Amino acid sequence: MGIRIQLADASSAMADAWRSRFDHPDVEVTGASMLDARTDAWVVPVPPNGAMDGGVARTVATFLGPSVPEALTEAVRAQGGAIPHGRALCFDTGKTAPRFLIATGLADPTDGEAVARATGAALLTVDLRNGVDPGAIRSVALPRLAAPSITPHACAHLMWIAHDVLRTHRVVDFSSLERAIRDRVHAHDGSTAPAAPRAHRKRRGSKPTLPDNAAAQAQLQRRLRALSEDD
Repeated sequence: MGIRIQLADASSAMADAWRSRFDHPDVEVTGASMLDARTDAWVVPVPPNGAMDGGVARTVATFLGPSVPEALTEAVRAQGGAIPHGRALCFDTGKTAPRFLIATGLADPTDGEAVARATGAALLTVDLRNGVDPGAIRSVALPRLAAPSITPHACAHLMWIAHDVLRTHRVVDFSSLERAIRDRVHAHDGSTAPAAPRAHRKRRGSKPTLPDNAAAQAQLQRRLRALSEDD
């Protein structure tokens, strides 16, 4: 991706979980609030209507001032009134730091796949923005995106999957990102190394074979329970 990614959370448990999962020179973990991050962009999870009225989004809105949620409301309205699940929207904050805010759609932070997709959507949006405005975003900060009911270890695993998919797959848009993340979330064996290319993955341009949804959901729940027990 070629950008510096900062994972920020004041919780030592979350910071430790990220450090145990991410092993990449472009990823930095800090045991401090994202409000302390000196990066070009911050990421906030928001519901489909883009309201910054809960969780970390509300904290960021309070910190940056009312002009930022108002700008997001206008940006959401301009693109049809909603940020679809698994999509993200980047807009200029009018501030020096961060210059950009990336609102990533996350309707249900207790859903593991949704957390991975929200992470991936935010990171892909950085690439897309840099594609039309080269070098605009050289660094981005992400907070914990999962609900408290998902353990730090499980949250780190889900966010790592998104990062690894963008490093190892040919992702050109949100649809290809969704397919790749769904495949990895439901079929990943939970090892700490990136999954090897799967035998059933077809050549570029073809649609990957996806596992049966019911079986995949059961597999994901077993994996999340195992991660919870590890914590």
